Amino acid sequence: MDNVEVYKCGQKYTWKSAIKFENALMRSSSVTNSAIYEGLSPGVIIKNSNKVTLENNVITGFAEHGVWVQNSVQVNLHKNWVFHVI
Repeated sequence: MDNVEVYKCGQKYTWKSAIKFENALMRSSSVTNSAIYEGLSPGVIIKNSNKVTLENNVITGFAEHGVWVQNSVQVNLHKNWVFHVI
């Protein structure tokens, strides 16, 4: 995804985040130049995945985690703003 707005996504008290990569193993994935904000869950979850890139994004206003990476390899985070995580 490039140059998108993700607003008020995610489900409260769950692991259903605004954006989630889970078992993304076959090809590379990326989110670039985007605004991801004001959700009731973690902002971005990357779980059991490979070759995921987050670059030039603003991730703000989420619960518990702005970006959460678990059991993943080759995750690249470049020039992201992550703030206001409650």
